[in-house]
Amino acid sequence: KRNAMAVRDVSLLAMSIMLCAKDHGVDTHPMIGFNEDKVKELFNIDEDKTVVMLLSIGYFDETKTLNPRERRLNFNEICTVV
Repeated sequence: KRNAMAVRDVSLLAMSIMLCAKDHGVDTHPMIGFNEDKVKELFNIDEDKTVVMLLSIGYFDETKTLNPRERRLNFNEICTVV
């Protein structure tokens, strides 16, 4: 239950940070699938803490080419309007 609450709270905070950053012309990207133990070691985070996600923040380099984005479900595929 504690981890579920942490994930929900951090996700909402991350979304707010990402929207604010975009409003200031800065790009962001949430990251999951990292090695939590290595992150704790690198940033000296206590073992009893949970690292929910990492958030990269920076300016997009227009000289670089991004990999194609993976397909995402559209609105009608995930929502039912009643």
